[in-house]
Amino acid sequence: MKKILVAPRFKVTEGLERAYTTNSFATIVQSNGCLPIMPMMSSRSTKKEFVRAAHQYITMSDGLILQGGNDIDPSTYGEKPQGAINCQLFRDVFEFALLTSALEKGIPILGICRGFQLVNVFFGGSLIQNLPMGAVIHSSYQDDEINDIQHRVKLITGSLLSSLYKKQTLLVNSYHHQGVKKLGKGLTIEAKAKDGLIEAVSSMTQKVLAVQWHPEIDVEKNEEYRKLFSFWFSWV
Repeated sequence: MKKILVAPRFKVTEGLERAYTTNSFATIVQSNGCLPIMPMMSSRSTKKEFVRAAHQYITMSDGLILQGGNDIDPSTYGEKPQGAINCQLFRDVFEFALLTSALEKGIPILGICRGFQLVNVFFGGSLIQNLPMGAVIHSSYQDDEINDIQHRVKLITGSLLSSLYKKQTLLVNSYHHQGVKKLGKGLTIEAKAKDGLIEAVSSMTQKVLAVQWHPEIDVEKNEEYRKLFSFWFSWV
């Protein structure tokens, strides 16, 4: 059985650390015939330890999923904090190491929300640290309201997603306050919001697909979200 590594989220409080993911990822991976695995690391690990562990974890993996969570530290794209919140630089270091090893091995990579932004930064892009209020509402900060606030994204003609869905737009949930400012080198734009914000990117040569929205949420009821995962798992 092929193994999919789901990079964990971290919650660090005084005297207690948690590495975790949501059950939805386990369900999605298993429903696509694969075994989910999640690495365990301490926030106090050194960069050398993160890099070594990432290589070992990717060696046993057939795909990598980078999920949502804390903002990426602006120092990773050469900026000072100007709206970024709850950054975890240790997580950035670990996930950059996972990405490096995954690309070297040539396994498929799926980025979701923060994972989408991390992919962009990894390839040399930058982020808008706090999106201004505008015609498109991108932020919902309550978990139980994540599917109540939605917007449409335009699928770029000739893109992977336009070929997959065979339509011009897709309705997605809104659960982010940051976005792509400078596009990473070698990434292809897959979808944009009405306000021009990039919402999905890919790299066919690297087997990378990344989306700003959260297709793992309510996936059992949303055929279009399931279709996205099925497409990505076809690469595994």
